[in-house]
Amino acid sequence: DGDDQLLIDSCATLYNNINQTNADIVIGGHINRYENGRLEHVPPMYFGRNESFSEVIDPNLFKIMPAIGAKLFRKELLTKNNITFPEGISGQDLVFLLNSIINSSRVNVLNNFFVYYRTITKDSVTFNLTEKYFYGLINAYSLICDLFKKHDVDLDIQQMLITNHLVFFTTQVSRAYSSRNFDNITLNEVLNSKSFDKLSKKDIFKGNVITGVNDFSRHC
Repeated sequence: DGDDQLLIDSCATLYNNINQTNADIVIGGHINRYENGRLEHVPPMYFGRNESFSEVIDPNLFKIMPAIGAKLFRKELLTKNNITFPEGISGQDLVFLLNSIINSSRVNVLNNFFVYYRTITKDSVTFNLTEKYFYGLINAYSLICDLFKKHDVDLDIQQMLITNHLVFFTTQVSRAYSSRNFDNITLNEVLNSKSFDKLSKKDIFKGNVITGVNDFSRHC
């Protein structure tokens, strides 16, 4: 993003690692820089050491923050599997990252290497709650469900990831309801939209331990 800043040697470190290990993806951490000057170091994982994954259908990889700024992808991985960003939706990074991980043969995680400063302000996308933002998240979750079904990802892993993101979605909805700048009628329209209904009908929500998203919308 335009207000983020790469650290010295970030590109070289990622590039050298991906070449020396023949990995498809290498992932570093980042530093959140807030408006008040506070810095928060955010490693991709909390193991305290570097990790390399050849079994890429791994819950730990799927928990990694999807922002692309701290990651390097091998071009052949993307072109061979026709991996692109679903343009125009707020969850595009998440879809792109999971699609890349699922199709990769090796992923390296550099827990002790921080790649860039990520500037957090009141104008950041995560805090800019709009109708388009919520539709983007819903569409992203639907694409993820389709991706998992295509690659026959274990249901337990699907549930773990989707549950985490539904918690995030719920938090954002709660923030929107309490925001004076958001039209609650519009938010109700989003939660009763065809896009939301389509998400609720995905296989992962049928007859398993996750409460259906339709139940969630009724409670809202």
